[in-house]
Amino acid sequence: MQDYIPFLAVPDRLDSNPAPVWQLEKDPQSGLIRLWPQPGPDEIASYYPQDSYDPHITLQKPAGVRNRLYRLVRRVVLRWKASCILTGNPPLSATSLIIESGCATGELLDSLCRRTGAKGYGIEISAAAASYARSHYGLEVGTTGLAEAKLDTAAKAIVFWHTLEHIHNPDVTLQEAARLLAPDGFMVIALPNPECHDARHYRENWVAWDAPRHLYHFTPQALGNMLRPCGLTITGMKPFIPDTIYNCLHSQLLKLRRQNRKITPAAIAETLTCVVRSITATRKTVSASSSIVYTIRHSSSPATTSGRS
Repeated sequence: MQDYIPFLAVPDRLDSNPAPVWQLEKDPQSGLIRLWPQPGPDEIASYYPQDSYDPHITLQKPAGVRNRLYRLVRRVVLRWKASCILTGNPPLSATSLIIESGCATGELLDSLCRRTGAKGYGIEISAAAASYARSHYGLEVGTTGLAEAKLDTAAKAIVFWHTLEHIHNPDVTLQEAARLLAPDGFMVIALPNPECHDARHYRENWVAWDAPRHLYHFTPQALGNMLRPCGLTITGMKPFIPDTIYNCLHSQLLKLRRQNRKITPAAIAETLTCVVRSITATRKTVSASSSIVYTIRHSSSPATTSGRS
């Protein structure tokens, strides 16, 4: 049984007055961090505003330099994400099924399907985002959680790209993912890393705490512990450098906003220094990365003997 202790009080970065009102608790044994108390499933949707929550910006296409720049960078980073998911994993074909849990407006799933010829199925609880994915990309998208979708087709690839931390019951969701994953399939889970340099540097202002939307935060050990009862194991870990840059930049902006300060040369220098130090730490060990992309296989798969990358 996990025994959580108080860890850190953090703000809602999307709040106009971001006071540290959300409490994080940590299990000292596994390193798993949770938001507690958590908004319930019926309440959580109100914390995902379509006009300011980045993954849903495509829906509104709001004006402003920041949002236009975000959409431009997002298109570039999309290719990087797809390559990160596909490189080093078994090839996919027209007979393969890719499931993406938390597909948002569908860009990543569509990119994966186009690059491989595979079929795709998305899970997205936002009805507006799911509708966009269907109408713009022709994707099949369900609006329940993965555990509630009751799918019966084995998937060659299952993707949780910054999704698992949003789910109220990640253990149940991973059990269902294990059931759906083909014996020779692979799973990719991208997660913010609470042990990274920028999390330590910015503390409560680290933007990837993203309370109250992020309900859990996983260290490599914590994720491995949750995967083990599902018959799954981590076979590879990669950094995702765009997340490092994003997290440092937006953490600095949140810090300045909470301190009612303007952007200054000193603030810019602090941001750049944090980016450099975070990337340098990542080059030494991937477990220090701001964001980690995990490759996961069935524990019985021969690929699990190859070790972590």
